[in-house]
Amino acid sequence: MTDLFGYAAMLPSPPRAKAFNGVTYEADKDYPRLKGQLWRVFQLMSDGRWRTLTEIAEQAGGSEAGVSARLRDLRKSKYGSREIERKRVDGGLWRYRMKPKGNVSLIGGAAK
Repeated sequence: MTDLFGYAAMLPSPPRAKAFNGVTYEADKDYPRLKGQLWRVFQLMSDGRWRTLTEIAEQAGGSEAGVSARLRDLRKSKYGSREIERKRVDGGLWRYRMKPKGNVSLIGGAAK
């Protein structure tokens, strides 16, 4: 099942031991927290709107560093190879959005 923008209703679920990266990652302790945050970021960004890391962190819960890492996770093939766009707003401030999967435009349905 997909939503309005062609996103799968569920994220892929790689094995817990390989779900996230990093030398400090301990699946037993970290998986539930990181998977929950990944799901919240995915759900929030599924509307295709531009947001800063501050806005994502406030709305999805977590730190800016944490949600930034979840955006990077969404780009990985094990989580569906989502296309995360970014654009500079001012100085070091950036906005991010997750593009729809497939041949879908954000306005007016399927792209031609």
